[in-house]
Amino acid sequence: YHALGVEVLDDGEILARHVAPKLEHLPPIGRTAALAYILRHWQRLKDNESLTDCLKNTKFVDSVVKGGTDTAHGNQHTLKSPGDLYDPEIELIASAFRDAPEMFPGKQWRTKEWLTMLRKCGLRSTVDASLFLECATRVAARAVKLNVAYPMSNYPPVPPAATSGVEFLLVDSVTNISHDSESDAVSEHSAVIAGGGALANHLTKHMSGLFSVSFCEMLAGIPFI
Repeated sequence: YHALGVEVLDDGEILARHVAPKLEHLPPIGRTAALAYILRHWQRLKDNESLTDCLKNTKFVDSVVKGGTDTAHGNQHTLKSPGDLYDPEIELIASAFRDAPEMFPGKQWRTKEWLTMLRKCGLRSTVDASLFLECATRVAARAVKLNVAYPMSNYPPVPPAATSGVEFLLVDSVTNISHDSESDAVSEHSAVIAGGGALANHLTKHMSGLFSVSFCEMLAGIPFI
């Protein structure tokens, strides 16, 4: 083949060029078969940069639609790329986004094998300063809705440039929480307190990596503890 000028491709290159880019548009049975092959041979394929780079930007991971239910039972779902989703095994993230299941892979993707593959393909597993602020904002918003935190208006003024978007997130970004019973409210209250504790613990352990003047100014205006 080389003598004839024919390029020889291994299965990783074939997948990267001709299969992975089309995953979003394949019928479910075809997408399932292709992904099963990739997972089965992942120990070898994971070192193919062309394939992993392609998968990072390809929508192939089932996620529950906001307001829907889990895809494993045939309910509403959408496809997202790994980089659009968060790692459900990172306790801080799972706690902060407890009311936003659409931000995580569906339950069928939460096996050790699938999560290992998704992390390699960009699943958001690192809590940087930006993500920490978003987590803190979400926990604070839930606390305000439960009347267990002071709203932003009661806090001293914070530089607008530093807090751009934070007040909006605090008031509007989190799905309205509906409690059908007193036990639901108690459960949510406990979850919010636990979320604030997890944030405080993470901040204590990782402040050196998170610190900046802008970060501190924004965090000062978020009632998450």
